[in-house]
Amino acid sequence: MKQHLAKQLSPRALTHKLVGEQVSPRERLSGMASLAFGLLMVLVALQAWHSARQLLHTGGADAHFIQINKKVNIFNSLGIKPVFSDEELAALRRLPEVEDIGPFLSNRFRVQARNEQLGFYTELFFEAVPDAFLDVHPPDFRWEPGQREVPVILSRDYLALYNFGFAPSHGLPPISPSTIKRFRMTLYLQGNGRSATYTARIAGFSDRINSILVPLDFLEWANDRFGTRPADGPARLILKVRNPADPELLRWLDAQGYEVSSGRVVGEEVALAVQLLLGFILATGLIIFLLAAALLATRLSLLSARMRSQLARLLELGYAPALLRAVLAARFRRDLLVAALIALAAFLGLHFLFTRWLEGQGLGNAPPLQWWVIALLALMAAALWAWYGRVARREVAALAARTPR
Repeated sequence: MKQHLAKQLSPRALTHKLVGEQVSPRERLSGMASLAFGLLMVLVALQAWHSARQLLHTGGADAHFIQINKKVNIFNSLGIKPVFSDEELAALRRLPEVEDIGPFLSNRFRVQARNEQLGFYTELFFEAVPDAFLDVHPPDFRWEPGQREVPVILSRDYLALYNFGFAPSHGLPPISPSTIKRFRMTLYLQGNGRSATYTARIAGFSDRINSILVPLDFLEWANDRFGTRPADGPARLILKVRNPADPELLRWLDAQGYEVSSGRVVGEEVALAVQLLLGFILATGLIIFLLAAALLATRLSLLSARMRSQLARLLELGYAPALLRAVLAARFRRDLLVAALIALAAFLGLHFLFTRWLEGQGLGNAPPLQWWVIALLALMAAALWAWYGRVARREVAALAARTPR
C-alpha cells in the first residue's frame, strides 16, 4: 500500500504527507498561539512605549508646559491685583529653563450662557492664550469679525464635573465628548453700554489648560467693544519649559511667591512607573516569544527523531537531503508565518480600536502607528525562519551521516 502510495505521489508531496502525519493539530495550534501571543505583546509594548515616551519625555523638543499665578493674600482683598508686571515677565524670560511665555487674556465683560437641551443657564468666564500653547488645534478654532459663532475649547475636567457633579444632582444623563460637540449654546455678552448675542460650540477639549478658551482674536475684539475696565497685566501665565520638575526652577518660582500648576503633566514618579510597566510587558512578551520559538525548534528536532526510520528509508531510496530539509523546515515555517500574520492583524486591529476610542473621547491627537515596530516583527520572523532552516539542516545532515547510501 505504501509502495503504491509512493508511486502515486511526487517525492515532495510524499514527504509532506509523512511529516504531516507526525504533527497533531493540537501541537500546531498551541505553538502558533504561543508565538502569536508573544509577538503581539512585543508589538503592543513597543508601540505603547514609544507613545508614552512622546508624552512623558521631559527634555529637548518635547518640553512641557506649566501654569503660574501669584499667591492671593489679604492685600489683594484690599484692591491690589495679583497680576504680573513687565519687570516680572522680563525676569521670567531670562530664566534658562523657560523657553517661552504665554499670558492668559481674560474677559472684562459679563458673559452668560444658556442651553435648553442641557437644561442650564449660567455665568461664564472666557480666557485666551496664543495658539502655540494649546495642546489641541481644531481646524475650526478661529474667529473673524462678523462671525456669529464662537468656537470654544473646554477643559476635559469641566466636562467631568458636569457628568459626575451637575448632571446627577439635576437628574440629567451624562454626555460624552463627541455628543456635547453637537450642542450649541447661546451667549449673552454685556458691558460698556452694549450687548450682543452669539452662538457657541465646543471645538475641542484640553487636557493641559483648565479653563474655557476662545480664540485670541475674538477675546481681544470683545474686550475692546464690551470691556468695562481698563486692561491690567496678565494674572496667569503658561510657561513652556524644558523640564517641569526641575528643582531649580521650582525653587525660584516659590521664592517669588508664585503658585505652580502643571495641569495634567505627568510627574517623574508616575512617568517612571509607566515606563517600568511597559518594560515589564515588553520583557514578558519577549520571554513568551523566545520560549515559543524554542519550543517549536525542539519539536522540529523531536519530529526528526520520531521519523528517523522513515527519513532514513527515504534517503536510502535516493531522496535528496535538501528536499527533506526543505520539507521539515517548511512545516514550522508555515506555522511561524501564520502566527506572525495573526499577531500583525491583532496589533493593527487594537491600534484602530484604540484610535477610534480616543476620537470618541474628543482627542484628535491619536498616537501614530510606528512602522518600525512592524519592521521589527518582520525582522524577528526572518530570524526564526533562518533558525528553523538551520535546525532542519543539522538534523538531516546528522541522519544522512548515519545512513548508508
